Amino acid sequence: MVIHQLTSGLSSMAGRDLRPIAVGCTYRRLVAKVCLRPFIPRLRELFLPSQVGVGTPLECDAAVQGTCYFMDQPHNEKVILKLDVKNAFNSIRRDTVLQEAQKHLPEIYPFIWDCYSSKTSLFHGNFSLDLATGVQQGDPLGPALFALVIHEVTSTIKADLNIWYLDDGCIGGEPQTVLTTASMIRDGLSAIGLEINNSNCELLLINHTDINMSQTSKLFQDQFPSLSIPDPIHC
Repeated sequence: MVIHQLTSGLSSMAGRDLRPIAVGCTYRRLVAKVCLRPFIPRLRELFLPSQVGVGTPLECDAAVQGTCYFMDQPHNEKVILKLDVKNAFNSIRRDTVLQEAQKHLPEIYPFIWDCYSSKTSLFHGNFSLDLATGVQQGDPLGPALFALVIHEVTSTIKADLNIWYLDDGCIGGEPQTVLTTASMIRDGLSAIGLEINNSNCELLLINHTDINMSQTSKLFQDQFPSLSIPDPIHC
């Protein structure tokens, strides 16, 4: 399998965050696209309204519009928490990938099993790496398989705003509810091999007084160190 390395050089790889893009052969990519296409409507129906990253036309616009709609509603003190998952596609557990694929895509499960039931060897010059976790970036099946695995977590969230574009999510509502929900998400993702990247998460404070702004910020920073908190807004 061919690998395109986006970081500069392998000589200092010990101090870098390497994220290989597994391109794969043309025939496999073609087969994956053809196999998945008939099932996009099924996946879209399963994932909506929380997951817009698979089968949703203008998916980024849909995520933005959903967040804007939440922002336009009358609010007291609310928050929006943007969550980012660390190295998500490369870290998700493959046993869970196969389990969810068998449940929701049984018609093409034999092909998916053939792709993900064993280690994948990645090569760059004389360097090789056996990859035993994650969906292969560059695989047309990858986004759908990833979304299937996290669906059990993202679909059960009880919040006024719950919208995901694959591994990036926005949770909005009353501060304590969002904080409790975020902790549940973190635990649920951990069970399938994923970790919240605190330094890439953001908390938007809406209609907070100065006193409550400090209190809410501390609550979230205690649970999510390195959380970014931009200037509050008033709607």
